[in-house]
Amino acid sequence: MRITCNVCSSKSIIQSTKDAMPGYAKFYCICTNPMCSHSFVASWSYQKTLNPSLQQTNDLLIDMVQRMEPTQKQKLIKQLSLI
Repeated sequence: MRITCNVCSSKSIIQSTKDAMPGYAKFYCICTNPMCSHSFVASWSYQKTLNPSLQQTNDLLIDMVQRMEPTQKQKLIKQLSLI
């Protein structure tokens, strides 16, 4: 991850990180330009999932099948055997 100084646009170094909560972190940074040396806090946050995790997909599928009525499960088994 590249963080630039918002004062002089030089490269900045992350000195430490603090996870404020799941999906959100604070970065304590300092500018590498010796004529600037601006120190600041930047933040990062999770926005959205583009492709769900395979673990989540498998867990979701298992949960859905477990909640099905027995007749629905049998129908699903028959459909899967055709593949």
